[in-house]
Amino acid sequence: MRVRVSLSLVMLLAALVAFAMRVEAGVQFCEADPVIQIGDKQMAVTVQIPSDQVANLRGPVTIIASLPRNHPPTRVTYQPNAPFAEQVVLRESVIPWNDEGPNIVRVSVYVPSAVEHDVIVIAASGATSNQVTGHSNKTIENWLVLR
Repeated sequence: MRVRVSLSLVMLLAALVAFAMRVEAGVQFCEADPVIQIGDKQMAVTVQIPSDQVANLRGPVTIIASLPRNHPPTRVTYQPNAPFAEQVVLRESVIPWNDEGPNIVRVSVYVPSAVEHDVIVIAASGATSNQVTGHSNKTIENWLVLR
């Protein structure tokens, strides 16, 4: 009887430990973040993809940044050694650039993948950021106010 109770406790404890290990493991994300320099304003667009899904990508991640029209000179800097390819497309919205600020930049991200998975998009500038969670193979919309 004592052996049976001890064996039951050991099996229960092993099951709890296995469950706890699975919960703690969580999802590991790979990320890349091109930086968009608009005049003296800078914003990073971070795209996070589960590490185990990077091999399923079917082309570069496309980031479309819609900037206010008449914006200052703009350049894009890509992260060296990024875990996946990205391309940034700059477009102009109908709203004019305000030199005094604030200016709204809209960001659309498309992640082509063989399977659907979660994608996190973070638009950030200085201490300001906006995070949105979406899915691959669907356009994910985000925005940021540049001051």
